[in-house]
Amino acid sequence: MATRPPIETARQRFEALLATLQQKQPDLVPDRLRSVFDRVAVLYKNKQHWTGESLIDHCLGVLKEFVAFAPDEDSITACLIHHLLLDDGEGGWTLEEIEKAFGKEAAGILS
Repeated sequence: MATRPPIETARQRFEALLATLQQKQPDLVPDRLRSVFDRVAVLYKNKQHWTGESLIDHCLGVLKEFVAFAPDEDSITACLIHHLLLDDGEGGWTLEEIEKAFGKEAAGILS
């Protein structure tokens, strides 16, 4: 499987998805979503999904599948953070921690 440079390529893919999402949902707040992306890019750095792709690439792939449904900001956030709940050997996040960091609505989607 070809590997991508983890952060730069992921950033470019995220920005392209964000541009498409903004066309479908003009009320999106891109700075909030960029902040979520920046945070998970650090949290997922050097972590692999069970498929062998990086976690950030996996989460962007999930988001890409949802673009057609014009998801709101909380749903987009949930796509990006859904692996925080999993225990990867370093301990997963609790729903309470996710709610505090990313909001009640995004945590509710994951519960």
